Amino acid sequence: MRIPRIYQSTLSNGIRVVSQPSKLSGASICLHVSCGAQYDSNQPDGISHLVEHMLFKGTSSRTAAGLSAGFNELGAWCNASTNIHGASYYLSALSEDIPDAFDLLADMYLNSTFPEEVFETERLVLLNEVRACEDDNDSFFSQQFFEGYLNGHLLGRSAVGTADSLRGISMQQALDYKQAHYVPSRTVVAAAGDIRHDDIVEMVSRQLGMLEDRPAPVKDSSPIIPAVGVVRNHLRDVQQTMFCLAYPAVGECDPKIWTVLLLRQILGGGAGSRLFQEIREKQGLAYGVSASLSEFIEGSIFMLGGSCDASDAQKTVELCHAEALRLAREKVRDEELRHAKRQLRTDLLLDYNNHLNQAFALAAEMGNLGFIRPRAELLKNFESVTANALMQAAAEIFTNSTPRLETLGPDITISF
Repeated sequence: MRIPRIYQSTLSNGIRVVSQPSKLSGASICLHVSCGAQYDSNQPDGISHLVEHMLFKGTSSRTAAGLSAGFNELGAWCNASTNIHGASYYLSALSEDIPDAFDLLADMYLNSTFPEEVFETERLVLLNEVRACEDDNDSFFSQQFFEGYLNGHLLGRSAVGTADSLRGISMQQALDYKQAHYVPSRTVVAAAGDIRHDDIVEMVSRQLGMLEDRPAPVKDSSPIIPAVGVVRNHLRDVQQTMFCLAYPAVGECDPKIWTVLLLRQILGGGAGSRLFQEIREKQGLAYGVSASLSEFIEGSIFMLGGSCDASDAQKTVELCHAEALRLAREKVRDEELRHAKRQLRTDLLLDYNNHLNQAFALAAEMGNLGFIRPRAELLKNFESVTANALMQAAAEIFTNSTPRLETLGPDITISF
């Protein structure tokens, strides 16, 4: 499969434009603003998320209903999301409708008015979202884990916010936040699908090129000092115990990250992985078990997780850790390594069939890292990983510290 070429340009005011033209039907645009946790040391949790919601609530020339109607008339789909790295506004449409759809998105970015009566209503909506996250075991467990593991680091803050933090945000504070953070040098526009790069650059320049850049709050890049060697249970009335074993790993810009990603694939990346085969297929201890990697520039988190009956939690956790340690002691067989590389290659190439995923990923990568990694190099990086490198990486991750263990469920005691 031919990997689509990625094009990059920077407007005179600092806005970065990235595109990945392909022959897919339609196209997607993602406008990403780098803001959030690491830029918000003096701001309440959730303010970036509140601002994201308010951009849909009307501009100087369009009401909220008018914006929705505009996208509907084009048959376009638009949404947004906020995480600890920033706010992303994305849309998908037929290629011929992209300029008109981006006109609506640019209007939101430039001219949102934050109507006071709508602001108070939207605050109530966000408070309900906070409650929904607290009621959802996965969301609650994830937030509690990251707050605990990251040990006071800004990356552990809640992007959604808390009830108390949201109640304390005034409309003027939200407006000031947008004014301070939504600046050209923090803005990336990425496009993917049936588009031409020059057309996208011209479109963005026409809509946003008149903006003048200005200083913005500085990102806090303090190192992560993880709170490992901790066992903590969150008591909830559920039938199963959720668990997460977490180990410090290299940051996402470290050359060893490709070895770590391949290690994650072998250990817990699907039905053929070691955890799935041992925990589910052989032992029948869990319906689902996997390994995942949360990547940050400052350091990543290698996690083993799943859910099982409370009476099996001790055994399941011990088996997960044992499988990780086995990778540090025994070299991976050539066949297993070849299969893992093939799976990662397949996942990467098949994702090019989704232009929304590609636009979103390109915008976030440029916004978070400041550069785009050539896709052909990603494949080469995975292919170059050796069995010896995997064993060394496993030893560094799984034997250098006692992992953090968090569980959610019935009142149990797990020793580790």
